[in-house]
This record gives sequence, C-alpha cells and structure tokens, in this order.
Amino acid sequence: MEHKEKPPFLELLLELMTRKNLSGPEVYKAAGMDRRLFSKITNYKHPHIPSKPNVVAIVLALRCDPKESKELIKRAGYILTHGIAFDRVILQCIDDKMYDLNRVNERLNDANCPVINVLE
Repeated sequence: MEHKEKPPFLELLLELMTRKNLSGPEVYKAAGMDRRLFSKITNYKHPHIPSKPNVVAIVLALRCDPKESKELIKRAGYILTHGIAFDRVILQCIDDKMYDLNRVNERLNDANCPVINVLE
C-alpha cells in the first residue's frame, strides 16, 4: 500500500492547527472562508494551494507569529515583501498581533490595498 506524503503547505497547516489546538471549522470561520474551499485545501490526495490572500487569511486565523507566517506562506509558494503595499500592511498586522480579518481589512482599505475577500 502506497503512502502518499502530505504536501509541505498542508503538512505545516495541520501541524499548526494541532499545536494551537484549533479545529478546521475554527480556522475556516476565522479566515472568512467557505467550508468547501477549506476542505479542498486540506485534501492531501488532491492538494489545492490557495491564493495568496487566502493563505494570508489562514495565517491570520491561526494567529501565526512572524516566523510561522513566513514559513506557511513560503510553503504555499508565496512571499511577503516590504516592496508591496498589501504585503507591508499584512506584515505590520502580524507584528502587531492583529489577527481579526475585519480589522486587517480596515487597515488594507486605509492603505488603498485590496481587502481579503475569501468567500468567493
């Protein structure tokens, strides 16, 4: 019987959920995410890497520190850089331990950046 390894993004996502004692529903609700999308993301047989805004929403829902955030985002194939306004706002929110999606979206809006709307 072949054992398929979990993709690196999913592996870290599940590890962080376990370490922080968070259930799937707690994470996807805090991320403003549809249950079906979260189910696709957590299906290791057919891995779905979410968009950068959705990964950021998951990072916020998990209340990741800067190191955890950087690693989870990296494993999804993205980076946050100070050269992009959206990324700067997200990095500052993580540094400030501001994890509430509505408050983060207010900061993004104030900076004339697109807000995180993951319910699509």
